[in-house]
Amino acid sequence: MGSNAARRAGAVLALCSVVAACAAGPPRHATDAPPPPRVLERVPAVPDVNVRGEVPAGLLDRIVHDAAHRAGVSDGDVTVLRAEAVTWPDGALGCPRPGQVYTQALVPGYRVALEAAGNRLDYHADDRGRFVLCAPSPNPQPGYPGRPPR
Repeated sequence: MGSNAARRAGAVLALCSVVAACAAGPPRHATDAPPPPRVLERVPAVPDVNVRGEVPAGLLDRIVHDAAHRAGVSDGDVTVLRAEAVTWPDGALGCPRPGQVYTQALVPGYRVALEAAGNRLDYHADDRGRFVLCAPSPNPQPGYPGRPPR
């Protein structure tokens, strides 16, 4: 019985050695260096040539031209102070006029503030290209920044 126990112990020891050798994986060689880390390269964004300050270039050009005409200056003498996308609370685009009826729905559009001949001009527009010059108001209607979620 002593020899049976010795054989079993030998077999268990041999089996443990095989399992341990397999678990370690293949032997590494000096030439098996880990792969170099991937270098991520920052690619510059391509600017959208049709948009300036979130307002489409064609619309902004028309608004600047209107402001220049009203101020009696050239388009190049008009400074864009602010140009941003907003959502107007209704079809009045934040500039309601007495006696007018407006669409009662959110209207995506733009707010553009310009300076021409020393005067500030505030334009409000919709995303279809319609714009209005808003007279200064003590209680202007807000345009909500950005676009509503769809």
